[in-house]
Amino acid sequence: MLWSACAALVVLGAAYVLRPLFGRAEGTPDLEFGAETRRDLLLRRKTALDRILSDLEFEFKMGRLSQSDYRQLEAEHKAEAAAVVRELKGQNAAEISDQALEAEIAGRKAELFGPEREPAMQKAPASGTPPVPPARCPFCGAEVIPGKKYCADCGRRLR
Repeated sequence: MLWSACAALVVLGAAYVLRPLFGRAEGTPDLEFGAETRRDLLLRRKTALDRILSDLEFEFKMGRLSQSDYRQLEAEHKAEAAAVVRELKGQNAAEISDQALEAEIAGRKAELFGPEREPAMQKAPASGTPPVPPARCPFCGAEVIPGKKYCADCGRRLR
């Protein structure tokens, strides 16, 4: 009797410990961190198709594929690769351009601070002197963080 009670306790403890591995907790989001986007999937498929095409060519040159089989498989995979590339180009065209993004940011700033006011961080100091333009890296032209010895973009030592 004591053995069966101990065994039942062990089974219940194991079930309690292993439950998170087999079930989904309530309230967890459907999206996972690091989930692949459609673009990631397309890029992986394009890479796989490139490998397949190079493997097909290798097999044909080694004499393991007849010319008719090679041409047929090559045409199928090239057509699929072309469709993937077309879809990737369509996604690139749909992405927001830098200028459109800057215009949206300016619009949001105008909503928050009003069109006649700028954020307090960008105002001139109270002494009436104009704000100092940001320093630039002499090598890459990136904006330099004040007090830093190295450029954050190119990594070169600043003078």
